[in-house]
Amino acid sequence: MNPSFGLTVAGCTLRQDRLRREMRRANLDAVLVADRRHVHYFTGYWCRAAFAAAALIEADGATTLVLPLPHESDLASTKVVYYASNRLGTLVDDQAVAV
Repeated sequence: MNPSFGLTVAGCTLRQDRLRREMRRANLDAVLVADRRHVHYFTGYWCRAAFAAAALIEADGATTLVLPLPHESDLASTKVVYYASNRLGTLVDDQAVAV
């Protein structure tokens, strides 16, 4: 089963907008989302458990997505940054630190 089935960029953008409203109420400039399930919920990006991903959702409307591998499909983000998730074919031990 593809976990992203049913998630659309428009739906993810609406969820980000709801989060931004709550961020403004709490006087937060940004939220760092590091749990891959929540990254998926807010951006539409899904990765295997061996990898980590993160999304920085800013109150001003920008969303930066940090990914381990290039991704082809549309995602709800304004910027995508890639990190080195492997070295010479061997996975980096601490993916969360690499992100």
